[in-house]
Amino acid sequence: MKYLKKEEVKKLNLPDKMGEKREDGYTFQYYYIRDGKISELWYSPKTMSNFKLRKNNRKKEHIKRIRAFTKRVKLYLGCCVCGYKKSSDALQFDHKDIDIKKKNISAMRGYSMKAIKHEMRKCRVLCANCHAEHTEKQRKEGLFDYEINT
Repeated sequence: MKYLKKEEVKKLNLPDKMGEKREDGYTFQYYYIRDGKISELWYSPKTMSNFKLRKNNRKKEHIKRIRAFTKRVKLYLGCCVCGYKKSSDALQFDHKDIDIKKKNISAMRGYSMKAIKHEMRKCRVLCANCHAEHTEKQRKEGLFDYEINT
């Protein structure tokens, strides 16, 4: 059995049914080829609800892993200014260069571990007090607007 990619579906002039629902509640998933014959796979409402439930559970587990990882990193590194390491909640990631900042680490919980590690490499860890002092200094120097980067 071979699953057909979107490009192959277009090339074969098959209708794009992605997400379509039949009268009986079944939802279209994809086309596939078996024994030279093109077929369609439809999921029942029960299968779809199980699929969504598993997907949500995987996402929750991923978010837990990301949180645990960022917590470990913050506690391992500690504040690079004063050396504080007691609580990960009091430690924050500070981008060294705000021009190459993609997103706040705390807002990347749905991203891949690879993307988060890549963004972390652009940061240093500061405690809340040192971070506030550093940010105030940056604002006074006019490096960024108060409303945008808080």
